Amino acid sequence: VDVKLDAPATNDVRVRVTSVDGSARAGADFLPVDHELRWKAGEAGVRSLRVQLVDDTVAEPRKSFQLQLAVFSGNADAGSPALTTVTLEDDD
Repeated sequence: VDVKLDAPATNDVRVRVTSVDGSARAGADFLPVDHELRWKAGEAGVRSLRVQLVDDTVAEPRKSFQLQLAVFSGNADAGSPALTTVTLEDDD
């Protein structure tokens, strides 16, 4: 999953990305997400994080969960929406 800071940061920026259960559940369908992304003052651009899926052999319908952004420090705005939906397709 990519998170983009559009303009160069005037201060160091720290953003926390956390998962919010939906029909897909942390621990059963994916590993919980609690990750910090950082940009140093003067930087902009994309930071990426991986969401690890829990594989099983059970056929399941499409499921989804959300990722939520929260700014820890710096003068960045998490934007709108600060929540995005991730959809999981069954591979069984």
